[in-house]
Amino acid sequence: MITFEIRPVPPFRLDLTVWALKRRVTYGVEGWDGTTYRRVLLDGERPFSLSVEQVGTTGDPVLLVQASTDPDRKVVNDREKLATEACAKLLGTQTDLAAFYDIADASPELSPLVDRLRGMKPPRYLSLFEALTNAITCQLITLTVGLRILDRFATRYGMPLPGTVENEGPSRAFPRVQDIELVEADALRDAGYSRQKARALTEIAVLADDGVLNATSYSDLDDDSAVNRLRALHGVGRWTAEYVLLRGLGRLNVFPGDDVGVRRHLERWLDLPDRLDHAGVQQTLAPWAPFAGLIYLHLVVNGIVDSGLVTS
Repeated sequence: MITFEIRPVPPFRLDLTVWALKRRVTYGVEGWDGTTYRRVLLDGERPFSLSVEQVGTTGDPVLLVQASTDPDRKVVNDREKLATEACAKLLGTQTDLAAFYDIADASPELSPLVDRLRGMKPPRYLSLFEALTNAITCQLITLTVGLRILDRFATRYGMPLPGTVENEGPSRAFPRVQDIELVEADALRDAGYSRQKARALTEIAVLADDGVLNATSYSDLDDDSAVNRLRALHGVGRWTAEYVLLRGLGRLNVFPGDDVGVRRHLERWLDLPDRLDHAGVQQTLAPWAPFAGLIYLHLVVNGIVDSGLVTS
């Protein structure tokens, strides 16, 4: 086991950030016991455990990070690098939100929401495949049910961490494209996927070599072009594509406007008299551009705080 420190860009709160990633108590891919975040990562074909605990304050944050090692000590430096890179994505440790906080501090509407959750960073999934799988799995069903299916998916196809004990934390890495590229759609249906969703995932896995799952291939595309590219995939609509832009590519200006649940949070937060459609969401959030996606994440976690799972 190696232990090292990461100093996130302040302010930073691990608990709020983990909830933006985990969303439900029962989602086992992301482990959280109220103090320590855990996940299984991959070093090539070798799974290893990651654990993160915040030992500094919100304003002067320090993360104590541990990564398991193999008997081959040559992997130590690689594990620290892989763990650091994973924390930058999953926990947004190097994301500077100063410009967002300036806008929020000047806004009577936004300031109370952001003050309540100050230090929450915007998490990203480790790969576009993970982002697409999350979005496709949760289409048109409750988030709780969707995450339950994702857990079964990870249990069946994720690479296991050797020597894990039940209830000790996550035991498998999130499946990669190569873990399911030979899986038949009917096998995914046994995990709880509809025929349409199973077909979507298996076809996306087959198309991986075309670069559609390479995040850097989207770098020169504007949001509309990126959405259109993703929507060319079977089973990917506007909500799924926008969700991937936010949670897979880290485009913090993108609010997935067809997300009915978060849209309701937006309407209640602003005490709007009428229901919003997709265009109405974009218009409503225009005064706080380019941070509509950050507001989306704040509304998600604000609901979790309201539920009593975490204190602000």
